[in-house]
Amino acid sequence: AKELKDDVLEATNSLPGFEFRCQTAKILLECAANLQQSATATQEVLGQEELNIEKKEEQRMFCIEAAIQTLGSLMAENDEVIETWYLLGCAFQSKSISSSNANSNAKSADDCDASRHYFENALQMLLRTKEQLEQEQQFSFQQGPTDMMKMDNDEGDGDTCNPIADIVHKIEDVKAKLAEVEQSTSTRMD
Repeated sequence: AKELKDDVLEATNSLPGFEFRCQTAKILLECAANLQQSATATQEVLGQEELNIEKKEEQRMFCIEAAIQTLGSLMAENDEVIETWYLLGCAFQSKSISSSNANSNAKSADDCDASRHYFENALQMLLRTKEQLEQEQQFSFQQGPTDMMKMDNDEGDGDTCNPIADIVHKIEDVKAKLAEVEQSTSTRMD
């Protein structure tokens, strides 16, 4: 058993960095989306190219599964990264679309449930982050304008003008994704 633990530890240490794996998962999900669009376009134009469409669906599922595995390794490493939860929700949502196309309702329902789970956790984490930012902002206002100016200059990367607005935008995005999952779930039950 100790040898197995050592092998797992060694394998974990040999993985690429967290950010690299996160970007890889994003690329895999984008490839899956492009394959879906390509298969749809092929189907509309040629009508009868089923072999090509099946091959693209197989490649799409491979991309989705690889993304899920990559994101799973990120989740095992750090389950407090909102983006990982969100991307897993997106991956399972894409997988549920593939499953529904393959007429596999049980798999599709499981994938929808998984998607909902990851989106709901991402939403809860975003809501907590928003609350913390609002508390920090309120504390900053209580410090007074000179202390706030000093804090603004210390933070100074300039990329995020209003982090709360950014979080609110992300909250709305996750809510929209949850609504899509709910809509596809109710459509399948009809």
